[in-house]
Amino acid sequence: EAQKRECVIYVAQFQLGKKYSAHPKAPTTFDCAGLVRYAFSAAKFDVESSAYSQGYDGTYTKISKISELKRGDMVCFNTNDTDSDLSDHTGIYLGGGYFIHASSGAGLVIVSTLNSGYYKEAFSGGRRIAD
Repeated sequence: EAQKRECVIYVAQFQLGKKYSAHPKAPTTFDCAGLVRYAFSAAKFDVESSAYSQGYDGTYTKISKISELKRGDMVCFNTNDTDSDLSDHTGIYLGGGYFIHASSGAGLVIVSTLNSGYYKEAFSGGRRIAD
């Protein structure tokens, strides 16, 4: 499964710099869940199409701590304090405290850190798709 995780990461990294869109059309534009779905589908994994459903998909093992993440895990964030769900944004963990995601704020697919700042605070868990 390590090969599949690396495939997911490779495909996701190939999308770096592509535009964010609330109405994505992969592989030219992405929202967060669309990027995750697109990258995992390249490794023959079928993940849900929304950040909420990706984060709550019990098919895959839940990871509670940043320290337990492995390269290729899906990461989930609670970026909306006005609702009760804990998965408003998703990305793919790269290792070393970094993850790739389609950022509405940046308007692009970018790499961000989990080691400090906003995403460390907003981290709500992860899912191990490729075991």
